[in-house]
Amino acid sequence: MNILEKRQSLHRKTELVKRKNLELTQQLRHLEQLSVLGKAWAMVAHEINNLLTPLTSFAQLALADPDDPELVQKALEKAIRLGNQAAEILQQVPVLAGQQETKKIPYSIQQVVDDVFTAMARDFKKDRIRVQIDIPEQLQVCIDPIGIRQVLMNLILNAREAMLDHGGRLSISACADGQSVKICVADSGCGMTPEQTEHIFEPFYTTKDGKHGQRKGNGVGLAFCRRVIDNHGGTISVDSQPGRGTAFTMELPCAS
Repeated sequence: MNILEKRQSLHRKTELVKRKNLELTQQLRHLEQLSVLGKAWAMVAHEINNLLTPLTSFAQLALADPDDPELVQKALEKAIRLGNQAAEILQQVPVLAGQQETKKIPYSIQQVVDDVFTAMARDFKKDRIRVQIDIPEQLQVCIDPIGIRQVLMNLILNAREAMLDHGGRLSISACADGQSVKICVADSGCGMTPEQTEHIFEPFYTTKDGKHGQRKGNGVGLAFCRRVIDNHGGTISVDSQPGRGTAFTMELPCAS
């Protein structure tokens, strides 16, 4: 084989390698997209599950006392509202997967918190948990109400579970800070170690082992929170110590 033939053979091999690399790169990109989409569906499934428990409770309440039309009417109205919220969350999949932008509107923080407690239908007093809310009535933030509602629901449910053993205090506060709004959800529960807080926002990492009345975690709730806050151009952080409770702080752009 002369020099020219060797060069042609080497060129053909080089082109073949380039095509293979391109194919592998495209396959890798496709797998990454499927991975992101799979995580988005896992997050949405987690949020729908958070709504199914109170929805079922309201439906059971209506069936248990059919002779009380006022009670039945209220219970069914709340069940329908929760069903609609679950449908809204399904629309979050392309947003969480990065295929659509987050649509934000000026919205009252107090209203979001009220929506969360209405949706949960839980009596915190029965769990010996004292709820304190400190939010200026007129304070608004530029958000997607559906996403932020679910973020707050996750944080509040986590706080409740951290205090189921001995009760405690749940505080929700918000304040304007320059061009942003800070929202804090804090509890006096069991707290977390530095090693746990370091990984707490990672997908599929969980501190919930299903003991002491807790649900067994799947590690997508706080990953969902981080994704939603990131999509809002905001930040979320955690401060926690074992035995001294946990505080999550979100910072979001002010409503113009």
